[in-house]
Amino acid sequence: MAVRLRCWLRCHEWPRQLQLSRATRRITVGVPDRVKGLYRAATAPSQPISLQDKVEHCLLRLEQISSERADPLKPRYQRLLKEVYQARGALSSPQLLRVLAMLSQHPLVLYSDAARPLLETATQRLAVAKLENPSASQLAGACLSLAFIAASKPALEREPQKAALRLLLPRALEAQLSPSTSPAGFLTQPLLAAALLPLEVDVSAAASVVLNEESFWRIGRAGGPGGAQSKQLAHAVAALGMLKDQGAVLPSNTVQRVQRLLDLDRVAAELPELVLMFQGLRGLSLDETRLGLGLRDLQRARLALRGAGAVPVLELCEVLQLLLTCGRLTPEEPFVFDYFRLAANNVDRLLRGERRLLKSSLEHLATQLGLEPGVSWTDLAQAPAFPASSQEAAVCQLARFDWFSRKSRAQIPWSKHRGRLR
Repeated sequence: MAVRLRCWLRCHEWPRQLQLSRATRRITVGVPDRVKGLYRAATAPSQPISLQDKVEHCLLRLEQISSERADPLKPRYQRLLKEVYQARGALSSPQLLRVLAMLSQHPLVLYSDAARPLLETATQRLAVAKLENPSASQLAGACLSLAFIAASKPALEREPQKAALRLLLPRALEAQLSPSTSPAGFLTQPLLAAALLPLEVDVSAAASVVLNEESFWRIGRAGGPGGAQSKQLAHAVAALGMLKDQGAVLPSNTVQRVQRLLDLDRVAAELPELVLMFQGLRGLSLDETRLGLGLRDLQRARLALRGAGAVPVLELCEVLQLLLTCGRLTPEEPFVFDYFRLAANNVDRLLRGERRLLKSSLEHLATQLGLEPGVSWTDLAQAPAFPASSQEAAVCQLARFDWFSRKSRAQIPWSKHRGRLR
């Protein structure tokens, strides 16, 4: 009885102590640590936070999550981008450059609606800004982000990005680097930006640096798939191939150097990097050689994985967006139907951002096949003439039923929707 009374007194003593005035309040031994922390937090003197501190805090949080491959429509992305946009008046030009550089690590966020107002503001201000001693890495990342944004737009809407790139790209190509930074690894981002958005900029010197640094091409598998070296190598091959395909002035031995230096046995890249490399080899006319066939085998092996090692849907979304940006999302592209097949099989587990990206990519491919998405075949003058079991017919069916807008089976009551698609 005495023990129960003591427990009852202890449980009712600390709430009473917390309700006393501040002058007579005392923290006793019986108060839990959690309550002590709440008391200290409530009684601590509040310090006003300046707008610059809030902006810096938002940028730090955005920088922490920008390297993650996550759903671009996650609320935290949208909230942070909205907060940074609302404080755009307090953002300096170096901070805008930093935002563009960090978003280059997550290309899917660049195409989201939440990032569009902030990116338009950053583009307009950087086109007329006078940057003093900007960071070289931020310059390179900002150039790549601007090129990705511009390449995904119609040709008549690219002028703001072109104006900003005309100012930033020459400075990125001539930036002073620290002794520990690989010149070839740094120049891959400006070269890819120049390939995605052709400008009157001389890139022959930068291409020579990339081709002559043999240690850059001798990467190992220590970093694993998705490492910084694998991305830089994919950017280099893609940039050289696209620039040569566009007729840019490159060293005369570009094809021979890439054919000799690129060792696929050392490459540990993810699917987006493999696709970028193949686009570069196609521009160098090496897609039917040993290198091109080896890259196709690597892609085929990556797509064949199942279980925990299967390709995540976000990787597929990034691949489709890269192909759309490069103008290669066509029925003739290798494995393009396999990308949609894997995504369609995972429709019950798709996130909101993945559904939106897959839907736009599917509509683009269906248009290439001669089908207007969303129109039933009875309303069409003539249905696409594809065999019933072909991959083209499967894509047309997915587009006809708007497959990636379909609810997951967990959201559909079986008693009401038996035998229906939605």
